[in-house]
Amino acid sequence: MTQVSIDNGDLKFIFKEINESQTVIYKLDNGAEVEFYNDDFVSLILPNFQQQLGHQRINSIELEDICLQDEDVLFTVVINEQQKINGKVNISSLQ
Repeated sequence: MTQVSIDNGDLKFIFKEINESQTVIYKLDNGAEVEFYNDDFVSLILPNFQQQLGHQRINSIELEDICLQDEDVLFTVVINEQQKINGKVNISSLQ
């Protein structure tokens, strides 16, 4: 199950929990970061998400939906139990 969290203002989607510290992080052309362990896509990080949203405080964040469509990761999160945010991250620069 995918988890979502805000860590130091970054939005992080965790697709697979791992205990190993030997992961590889690739920075995409759009500034997002993807993390791999072996050949597994384990997380997606959107740096400075909170700052870009303009929110001073995010008390809670909940993942409503996430999917991969062509070369885009589409997601919907709910912030502070009231504001729904739809997002799209293009991952084509991984190729």
